Amino acid sequence: MCETTLGYMFWSKCTPTNQSSDGRGAGLEIVLVVFVVGHIWNLVRMCMLQGVKTFITCLHNWYEYDSITHLLFLLTFIFWLSALVEKETSDIPDDLERKYWHHLDSILMAEGFFAVATILAFGRLLLLCQLNYYLGPLQVSLGKMTKDIAKFVVIFFLLILSFTAGK
Repeated sequence: MCETTLGYMFWSKCTPTNQSSDGRGAGLEIVLVVFVVGHIWNLVRMCMLQGVKTFITCLHNWYEYDSITHLLFLLTFIFWLSALVEKETSDIPDDLERKYWHHLDSILMAEGFFAVATILAFGRLLLLCQLNYYLGPLQVSLGKMTKDIAKFVVIFFLLILSFTAGK
């Protein structure tokens, strides 16, 4: 999923665009929609083949993570479609700068959801790192080390707070 997302991001940055509110994108939205819908269909098919209980309890499935990522991509697609409909029905000029757009504009919402979904899609690569012979143990060690660092930070802030309160 992250390869397609990376390709879309590269394509959208390479094409000259203005910041118009016309709702048109770079042209690769259809490819992204087809890819994500196919990925969702694969997830649903695996759930039906394995059974819901087995699918949810299986340790190698990241179904919660995938579900959130797919939901964010679907919200992106809905807001893209909403932006196209708004373009046809509204009388807002196309050359209006972004800073004057409404904060709940469909394009802005779609871009926000797309950004978060893209980050989650790239975060899915952590599974591949866990499966790697060399990177897997390092990732487990880093996770445990992060917990120890968090404990230290809590104790450190309590110590600093006690000195500031005592002064």
